[in-house]
Amino acid sequence: MQVCNWMTKKVSTVNGAIGLREAAELMKAGKIRHLPVVEGNRLIGIVTDRDLRQAMPPYALSLDVHEVDYLMDKVRVGDVMTKRVVGVSPDVSIAKAADLMVRNKIGCLPVLDGEALVGIITESDILRAVADKEAVFEAPLLRGKE
Repeated sequence: MQVCNWMTKKVSTVNGAIGLREAAELMKAGKIRHLPVVEGNRLIGIVTDRDLRQAMPPYALSLDVHEVDYLMDKVRVGDVMTKRVVGVSPDVSIAKAADLMVRNKIGCLPVLDGEALVGIITESDILRAVADKEAVFEAPLLRGKE
């Protein structure tokens, strides 16, 4: 089982110059929690729903909606994104991808072909792979018992 068989290929991306409000709207509309940040097709970072929440000042709860929107428009994705991104190539195994996520305490891995972003694999994708009956029957331990 390889990442390329389970990854999402049509990835929503942003550039680092957009405001946090626009990024939050993209995440909400796409029902996603992770947005790779790109320059052209080259990955330069990743921003998550958690990054957006943590970027809000603690006094934001006392502000009205327009003031919060103003703040979220002023702060750029490039200011809050994670710049040191752990990624994988499409031919990496699902087990290796899962191990990388666990060890790095992250919820997704951008899938890269060289520097080009070609997909993203999330915790949900890995769970789907594990839950898939065909994937279970392809496991190396079962092949040895044939």
